[in-house]
Amino acid sequence: MMDVAYRTGIVPAEQFAKRGTQAAEGVLTSGLFCDMVRALHVTAAQQSVDLGNCYDAVAHPIASIALQSFKVRATMVAMMLSVLQTMTFFLKTGFGQSELNYGGTKDDPFFGFGQGNCASPPGFLAVSTLMIEAYRRLGHGVEFVGAWSQDVFVLAATLFVDDSDLLHLAKDPDMSDEEFHAAVQDATYDWGGLVLATGGYLKPPKCFWHLMAWKWVKGVPRLKKVSELPPTPLLIPQQDGVDVPIPLKEVTVAEKKLGVWSCPAGDFGAHVTKAVEKGEEWTEDMRAGSCPPRDAWLGLRHQLYKQMSYGFVAVSHPPEKLEAAFQRIWWRALPSLRVNRNITKEW
Repeated sequence: MMDVAYRTGIVPAEQFAKRGTQAAEGVLTSGLFCDMVRALHVTAAQQSVDLGNCYDAVAHPIASIALQSFKVRATMVAMMLSVLQTMTFFLKTGFGQSELNYGGTKDDPFFGFGQGNCASPPGFLAVSTLMIEAYRRLGHGVEFVGAWSQDVFVLAATLFVDDSDLLHLAKDPDMSDEEFHAAVQDATYDWGGLVLATGGYLKPPKCFWHLMAWKWVKGVPRLKKVSELPPTPLLIPQQDGVDVPIPLKEVTVAEKKLGVWSCPAGDFGAHVTKAVEKGEEWTEDMRAGSCPPRDAWLGLRHQLYKQMSYGFVAVSHPPEKLEAAFQRIWWRALPSLRVNRNITKEW
């Protein structure tokens, strides 16, 4: 299925949960979008509208259409979905397998792809691809034009399974903040409606947004604070028909997305601080324990360094600050590695 999809170009650029990509590349794309906004001084917005229980909240009629659009035979789709609809599920934990179970029948079928199903990741990718294409056909997304080539590139969002960021850009430079807010609200209703139509829902505790609007102070552009923006809340639709407001964050406030702490202002100091905290925790555990030096070196290379360097593909931070942060952790780790940290620089 996926080989055919990649070969025929069905998978859109908005999908980052695909072969040859990693989650942090979605953050990199969002960061580059914010860089362009700060360079051009145009009004823009970025929304984090994450889905809840994405694999378990998929309507099978939509799933059937999506899988067939990915060139899966209808008989194979019907077989898998019919089994899922009538399957009995048991919960297995470290304390054993539960006696209680849940599932569906032909009269009351169970929907969703199910956790642990090998078809869940490609199946949800197919469903979310339909959502993206429908969202773009409704006229949403941002459009960039190459300065030299004049090539046009359209990007509506960045998706990694249930983590979704919607991108918005003012189509008219004279658009007021209130008009732009209304346009973002329309796009949010359309995206939320598509999510509901496929059987899913937007999870309010995981949803927030940033609005990047500009003011000029003595000829110098400045991003507006939340107190200077329209007070009207941004709403997301819910399954019960009630719209729920989501918080508007300051552009300087970093939030965690796909494991990377970032903000539209371009400051990655929060991410580096979190990485240093992981390093300090690791070195403290090593100091308090009795790990042999050989194992400590293995942990440093294959555990600590990978934890601290995760997401650096998306991080834009002054090299001297990164060097200082890492050197601080390496210095703390030296005793556990049986290295004399008081040795002089000349040696």
